[in-house]
Amino acid sequence: MPKMTLDIPHDLYDIIKSHNEIKWNEIASKAMLGYAMKLKLLDKILEKSKFTENDAMEMDKTIKRSLRERYEKEVS
Repeated sequence: MPKMTLDIPHDLYDIIKSHNEIKWNEIASKAMLGYAMKLKLLDKILEKSKFTENDAMEMDKTIKRSLRERYEKEVS
């Protein structure tokens, strides 16, 4: 199995070192696997999508314009 080296904050390292009864590599591996599976599903969904970055930008503008108009009415 391949190995990976991670940089972690000192406070996390201190906690991990104080609990050497826990198999931290298994916890990290399961967490990364869960995240990777979500990414894999997202990639599969996006593979079939025809929604472009330009579409997202247009939707963003429309939503922001709508919110601005709504709040301007509330303030008036």
